[in-house]
Amino acid sequence: MEGARILIVEDTKVFAAYLKKNLEKLGYIATAMATTGEEAIEKAAQLHPDLALMDISLAGGLDGIETAKQIRARFDIPVIYLTSSTDMETLERAKISEPFGYIIKPFDIKVLHTNIEMALYKHQMDRQVRKSEVGLRETLDQLKSTQSQLLQQEKLASIGQLAAGVAHEINNPMGYIGSNLGTLQKYIGKIQQHDQIGLDIMSKLKKLDYPEVQGLTQEIENSHKQLKLDFIFEDVGALIEESLEGADRVRKIVADLKSFSHQAEEGSKETDLNKGIQSTINIVWNELKYKANLTKEFGELPPVLCYPQKINQVVMNLLVNAAHAIENQGEIRIKTASENSHVLIEVSDTGCGISEENLSHIFEPFFTTKGVGKGTGLGLSMAYDIIHNKHGGEIKVDSRVGEGTTFRVYLPLTPKGENGLHG
Repeated sequence: MEGARILIVEDTKVFAAYLKKNLEKLGYIATAMATTGEEAIEKAAQLHPDLALMDISLAGGLDGIETAKQIRARFDIPVIYLTSSTDMETLERAKISEPFGYIIKPFDIKVLHTNIEMALYKHQMDRQVRKSEVGLRETLDQLKSTQSQLLQQEKLASIGQLAAGVAHEINNPMGYIGSNLGTLQKYIGKIQQHDQIGLDIMSKLKKLDYPEVQGLTQEIENSHKQLKLDFIFEDVGALIEESLEGADRVRKIVADLKSFSHQAEEGSKETDLNKGIQSTINIVWNELKYKANLTKEFGELPPVLCYPQKINQVVMNLLVNAAHAIENQGEIRIKTASENSHVLIEVSDTGCGISEENLSHIFEPFFTTKGVGKGTGLGLSMAYDIIHNKHGGEIKVDSRVGEGTTFRVYLPLTPKGENGLHG
C-alpha cells in the first residue's frame, strides 16, 4: 500500500539507513527510526505509524519481542520482525506477540515488500472484522433488548386482558353483594323499628293492672334481654356498614385495575395524570404498604397529551423499585407539578441508594442490581424508552448510597415532532 508510514526499530544504524532507502524506493514513508525499545514505544505513541519493522535484539531494557507486545497492545500497530535469530526458543517467544511476519536476515527486498503488503492488508481486514463484530454485537444486544421488551409488553398485555376479565367477573358478584347488603340494611332497620314498637306497647301494657298481662310482658322483656337484641341491632348495623365499605373498596380496586389494564386505550389522549397515578398507587399498594409510608404531593396539572397506560407503567416501575430499595421501613414520596412547558412526576425514596459506578448503567437493558430472580433489568430501560422515545421527555436520577434515590420524569405539554408522539 503505497504511502504507508513505517517505523524502523533497528539498533544498527547502517542497516536502518539501508532499510529506509529501500522502503522509500518501494513507495513507503519511513516515518521514524528508533534504536531502543523505549524509543520505539515513544515514537509509536507520537506518530501512530501504519506498521513497525522490528529487530529482536535491541539495546536497552526492552528487547524487540517485549517492545512489539506493548506496541501491539497499546496502539494496535502491526509488527514484522527482521532478525537473524533462528533458534526455536526465540521463535516461540515471538509468537506470543502475534507478529505479522518473521523475516530472517539477510533477505531479499522483494520478500520484505511482499511481507509488508500482506501485513498491511491483513491488519486492515482484521480491523474491518473487529468493527463488524462490534456492530454485530450491538445489533444482537439491540435485538435481544427489543425481543425482551416485546415479550414484556406481550406479557403485560396478556396480564392486562386477564386482569380486565377478572375485574369484569368480580364486578358482577360485587354488584349483587352491595345491593343485597343495602337491602339487608333496610330490612334490619324495619325489624328494629318493629321491635321498638313492641317495646313501647309492652311499656303501656305494664301500666294496666292485669296480672296475666304483667306476666306475659315480663316474659317478653326477659327474652329480649337474654337474646341481647339491643346489642345485636347495634352491632349488625356496624357490620353492614363495614361490609358496604369493603364492597365499595373492592369496586374501586376493580375500577383501578380496569383503568390500568384497559387495552382499548392504546392511542394517545389528553390525560389527568394525577388520576392515573392514584390508580397506579392503588394497584401497587400491596408492594408499598409494608415497606414505606407514602406521601403524595399532587399539584394542579393541565391535561397532558400522552399514552396514559404507558405513563402508568413507568410510575408503577418507579414505585416498585422504590419499595425494593427499602430494606426494612422507610419513606416514599410521589410529587407532581407543572413547570413551564413541562409536567414533573417525581418519585423519591429513603432506600439504599445507587452507587456512582452503577448510576450511569441503570437505564441499560438487562442491567440490574437486584438479586437473581428479583429483577429482569428491563423496568428502567422500558421507562426510559417510554419517556424519552415515545413522549420526547426526560427521565433523570439523583442518588446517594445509604440516603435514597429520586427519579424525576419531565413530560412536555407540547409533544415534539410532526405528529406529537411516537408510537
